[in-house]
Amino acid sequence: LNHSCNPNCIFIFSGPSMSIRSVRAIPMEGELTIPYIPMPTPSSERQKQLKDQYFFDCSCEYCHASLSCGQPDMPASLKVGMPMNDILQLEQEADLLQARAADARSSKEAAATLTKALKLFHPYKDVYPKWRPPWPEINHNLTEIYLDRNMGQWLLAVAHALQAYFYISPVLYPDEWNPLRAVKTLTLLRLVLELGFQTNEGLDKKRYKQALKKYGIDWPVVAAALANEVASTIPKGFGLDSSFAAAAKPSLEGLLQYWQKVRKGAWDEERGKLQVLANDVIYQ
Repeated sequence: LNHSCNPNCIFIFSGPSMSIRSVRAIPMEGELTIPYIPMPTPSSERQKQLKDQYFFDCSCEYCHASLSCGQPDMPASLKVGMPMNDILQLEQEADLLQARAADARSSKEAAATLTKALKLFHPYKDVYPKWRPPWPEINHNLTEIYLDRNMGQWLLAVAHALQAYFYISPVLYPDEWNPLRAVKTLTLLRLVLELGFQTNEGLDKKRYKQALKKYGIDWPVVAAALANEVASTIPKGFGLDSSFAAAAKPSLEGLLQYWQKVRKGAWDEERGKLQVLANDVIYQ
C-alpha cells in the first residue's frame, strides 16, 4: 500500500494476524493508503522522514498546504500568541525531557520528567493546541506509566486519558468509529470502572474518594456513555467477530442496558465535570 499524509486506512494487529481497516468512507475503486510515519507530524518533518527512510519526496495536498491531520502546522492561535523562536525552543526542551524520561531508572522518575515537560506548555495553554506534537506523545506516555498498578496513580491515569478523549482524539481521529480512537476510549472506560467503581484492590479508596468528592461525578453515567460509544464503533471500525469486540465485551456488559435508562442531557453534564477534573489534575 502507498503512503498518504491523509490516509484512509490503518493497520490493526491481533496476535500473529494483521488486518487493514478503513478510517473513513472510500469511493469505489479508490486507492487504499496508509501512513508510513506516525501522525501527527508537521509537514516539514514528514517530508524529511519520508525522504530519509523511504527515498521519495511527498507532494500531496497536505504537504503543499502545510497540514497535519487536517490542521495547519502552525495554528492561528500560535501565530498570534507566540513568536516562532519561542515555539521551537519550547518544543526542543520538551523533546529533550522526553528523551531523558526514556532513559529514566524508574517509572516514578520517568513520570516526574514527563510531567516537567508537560508543565512547559502550561503558560501557553490558551494558544498551544494539545493535538500538536509533542503534547500527545507526552500525554500518552504519562497515561501508560500511570496505568502501572505499582504506581498507584489511577486518578492521574484517568486525567491524562481524558485529555486524549477531549482534546486529542477528536482532532487526530475525527470519525468516531476510527479504530484508534475506539481503543483509547475503551482504555478510558476501563480506568473509569477501576476508579469510579473502586474495583482495584490496590486503590487507596479513602484518598481518592476525598479527591473526587468536589467534582460530583456520576460515574455510572460516565461508564455507560463511554460503553455506548465503544459499542457503536465495533461494527464499522472492527467487525462484530473481531478480537477487539471480544476484548471489549466484559467492559460493556450491563452498562449498555443502564445507558438506556440514563436521562437525556445527563452525559453532557458529566462531560463538563470530567473536563474540569482533567485540567485540574494533570499538572500535579
